[in-house]
Amino acid sequence: LGSKGHEVTLFDPFPKPGGALRYGIPRYRLPEERLEKDIQVILETGVTFRGQCLVGKEISLASLRKNHDAVFIASGANASARIPLEGSGKKGVFWGLEFLLDVSLGRKIELGKNIVVVGGGNVAIDVALTAKRLGGKNVQMFCLESREEMPAHPWEIALAEEEGVFIHNSWAPKRVLGQDRVTGLGFMRCSSVFDGACNFNPVYDEEITHRVEVESIILAVGQRPSLAFQDGETGLRVEKDRVVVR
Repeated sequence: LGSKGHEVTLFDPFPKPGGALRYGIPRYRLPEERLEKDIQVILETGVTFRGQCLVGKEISLASLRKNHDAVFIASGANASARIPLEGSGKKGVFWGLEFLLDVSLGRKIELGKNIVVVGGGNVAIDVALTAKRLGGKNVQMFCLESREEMPAHPWEIALAEEEGVFIHNSWAPKRVLGQDRVTGLGFMRCSSVFDGACNFNPVYDEEITHRVEVESIILAVGQRPSLAFQDGETGLRVEKDRVVVR
């Protein structure tokens, strides 16, 4: 838009521009200095960046619509998908996307040496390798899918294993163990992930179980949009975390 002559203001809750590229992708995959070069090209078109401005808190979406000719919402799937897991509120349980964000912002995170990552996608790989870089000695990944079904790219899986991450396939988390703080995680066997129509419909065998002792658990099972900025005054229709397009 800036290159086409429009006056553009970018509102962002983070202190620097870049969004998921800066705060969701670890630096070992995307060096910050390389990202800065691309962002600078955009800013040089005249784009104004307003950081640490959370829409819905510091400024309303309704006021943006009132004071601008057009508002483009590009918030993405900016929160971790949550699963109903018994004990997930205990200390020592983290959620994947928020974990990566905290690391990028330099916040102190105490993981310990024994860490379990739940998930089989590329974000789960990023989480596992980031945990290794934060001092995790024994980092294990558990996912529903078989090795062939894992959504992570094969080269990402290979990289994780090369760096010492142990991957366990066909296991589903059942219960977080411990009182106030995590001491372990219980699993049950996942017999199948997809039904005959290739829909996600996992089947579990609760007679086959497994348990590991851990100090931290990071759940990286997908992302979802967070539409908290939607203030009800803009005419947007939201269903199941999605903006309905008319």
